[in-house]
Amino acid sequence: MPTFDRQQVSAGPARGTIGALIHDYVLTPAVAAKASKTRRDYLHHIGHLEAEFGGKLYEAAEDPRARGEFLSCRDRVAGASDAHDADYRLAVLSEILSFGVDRGGLRVNQTRRPGRL
Repeated sequence: MPTFDRQQVSAGPARGTIGALIHDYVLTPAVAAKASKTRRDYLHHIGHLEAEFGGKLYEAAEDPRARGEFLSCRDRVAGASDAHDADYRLAVLSEILSFGVDRGGLRVNQTRRPGRL
């Protein structure tokens, strides 16, 4: 079960990838300011997201078809765990992608307003 380890962040993954975006997001004060349990939960989900989407280029994540891929990931998590866990993981991804839009790296967040399971 992958977990993103904030202490092991080095130079980071290739620029222009979701992995690089995750790297930058994890180092923000917003993540550091989260309550301990929330931060632990986020880093758990971020580890899974990094493993699944870390190599994806910004351009691929901006493509409208990526929304289906992200929602399919949520569905797989729901099948293996539960709807709450799946919605939580997608919410974390959405926060990361919104961070990318706010910082100018991404043009669009394909996970905006997905609804809940």
